[in-house]
Order: sequence, then structure tokens, then C-alpha cells
Amino acid sequence: MKIGIVGLGSIGQRHMRNLLEMGETDLLGCDTRIGEPGFSCAPIQGVNNLGMLWAWKPEAVLICTPPDSHAALARAAIQQKIHTFIEKPVATNIADADALRWEARMNGVQVAVGYQLRWQLNGIARGADLAWECAQDMRAWPSQYQKDVLSEFSHEIDAAVFKRGPVEAVAARKLWQRWELKLRHLDGVSEISIQPETDGEYIRRCYDRNGKVWEFDQARNDQAYKDELVAFLGACHGGEWDDRLCTGAQAAHVVRIIAAAKTAANDCCVVTL
Repeated sequence: MKIGIVGLGSIGQRHMRNLLEMGETDLLGCDTRIGEPGFSCAPIQGVNNLGMLWAWKPEAVLICTPPDSHAALARAAIQQKIHTFIEKPVATNIADADALRWEARMNGVQVAVGYQLRWQLNGIARGADLAWECAQDMRAWPSQYQKDVLSEFSHEIDAAVFKRGPVEAVAARKLWQRWELKLRHLDGVSEISIQPETDGEYIRRCYDRNGKVWEFDQARNDQAYKDELVAFLGACHGGEWDDRLCTGAQAAHVVRIIAAAKTAANDCCVVTL
């Protein structure tokens, strides 16, 4: 399969390495920095503009650029009937998120969004009320990733929905940089604590009423990236859709939850979706 990778920062290069290890060799990278001194996308070929990528006629593309460019790039690919994998978040606003999933349906292409944490959660039973905790120091991250903390830490929001079901109402508060979210599902509650500035340990954990039930495992996460791509490419080839793949509709629901959380924290209210 001819696969394009748009954006060759850390996540784009991770996907490139994984695809090569999976035996995919017909790859083309696209990044505006290609040709600049010191920038390389070796061992694959690279181009520095989208026109050259589209002229190559990829069958699938991976969108690995900063979040504010996801929607426009994904729409350009979908309109050319190219199967599209988008790193999270699917978009930075609800209108773009909704438009992408409808465009995908109209053009008959597969669209998945990169929430690989789903491939780590086998030990968590569906249906229990859960509390998610994550802490990571992002103060040295590029500014474009720091400006929307909830989008960057939306893996736990998606995981809560994946394990507990759709959200009907959101309460949230922001204490300096720390976020506390309470999500009301149709028949239960999830709580999410996000600390993006910490001098302590890296934390990603989940608790039920009886204590800790899950903790992040880096080795399993490395494999999760590959498993996610295997499932996506299988769907592109006409295989059965793996329900651990995040659909455009599910990713749009996460964008709605993020928007609701911001409103709830700003207005000190509960927001119904």
C-alpha cells in the first residue's frame, strides 16, 4: 500500500519506523522542512509540499502535524478519496470535527483517529465508574502543543468514553494549570484529573471503587502504536473494523467534551451535550 506521512516530527517519525518494521516500504514523507540543512526523513523519500504528495497518489495518509492543521489536511486527503489516519485531536473545533466525519462518509473512505491508549486497556472492564489521573511536565513542549492542554491530554477523555460510553453532561474546574473533569455518562460517572506542569513522576493511572486497576506501561504503548496501525491498514484493505480504532464520530464526541469542559470551568456550570 502507498502510504504518505504528513508531518515528520517525533510522532510522524515514530509511525515511519513502525510502518517500516511492519514491512510497509512504499512510503513517502511530506514536511515543509525537507531540504533545510540538518533535516532528514531518511530512510524514506520525502517531499516538501502537499502537491507533490497528492501527485504520488497515496492510498492512505497519516496526518502527524500540529493540531490546528489536522482538519484542513485531513479534508484535503478525504476529498481525494484517500484513507486517512489523523493524530489526536481530530480537530480543534466542533464544526471541523463534524465536517470531517461527514466528508469521509460521502467519499467512502476509512478515517481513524490516533488514540492508541485503547490498545492498553484490556484489563479494565466496561461499565464501571472510573477515576483517571495523568500528570506530565509539558512546560518544555513546543508552544503549539501547550496552548490546548485538554486536547493534548485527551487520551484519558477518549478512554473514559471508550470504557463507559457517551457523555451527556460535563462539569469542570481549572486550578492554575490543573484540570478536574467530571463526565456524566448515560448510566455512570467518570472523573479525570490532569496536571500538565509537575516536577514529580510521570503518572497515568485509572482507579475504580476498589483501587488502582490500570497503570500506563511504556513497552505496551510502543506495541499499541503498531497494533493501531495494523488495524487501520486492515480496514483500508477491506477488513473488519476493530472497535478499538477511534472513529471520526467518536473523536468528534471528544472534541465536544473538551469544548464543554472549557465552558463549564469558565462559567462555573454543568454543560449538557
